[in-house]
Amino acid sequence: MKKSMFLIAVFLALTVPDYTLAQDTKFSALLVYNFTKYVEWAGAPSAFAITILGDDPITDELKIIAEKSADVKITIKKVASLDQVGQCDLLFISPDKSNQLGAAIQKFPSNTLIVTNKDGLGKAGSAINLIQVDGKLRFEINPGSLKTSGLKAKPALFKLGKTIES
Repeated sequence: MKKSMFLIAVFLALTVPDYTLAQDTKFSALLVYNFTKYVEWAGAPSAFAITILGDDPITDELKIIAEKSADVKITIKKVASLDQVGQCDLLFISPDKSNQLGAAIQKFPSNTLIVTNKDGLGKAGSAINLIQVDGKLRFEINPGSLKTSGLKAKPALFKLGKTIES
């Protein structure tokens, strides 16, 4: 997707107050997908591995987006436990597995973007955390967590999200 489509999706997600759960899931998946374009990894991956830890409807939406991606090959894998997570470029921790954030940070100290979806997890060490504010989808960016992971975010991402510190 082009930068303008990402910005439109973010704008809609941030300004439309009463969208359905299905729309919320689609916007969340689109945001997660676009994080792969607005975060810089050491050595750009030729194929991109996204792992979803836990049970979250974002999995199916990410698979649809990955099938349509022309930029880079993306694989989506869903796992039930942190022990099942192999090498991945982006680890999405669903709310039902949020208690495993600390262990995930220890298991993936570098070059893995950890994205969560629960209040407070951005300050707890997640690099990017999806949150709801007044019924609107938002995201927080923790620059300290990005730096610790050896990742850099492009300036445009900071303009769209809220910067927080651990």
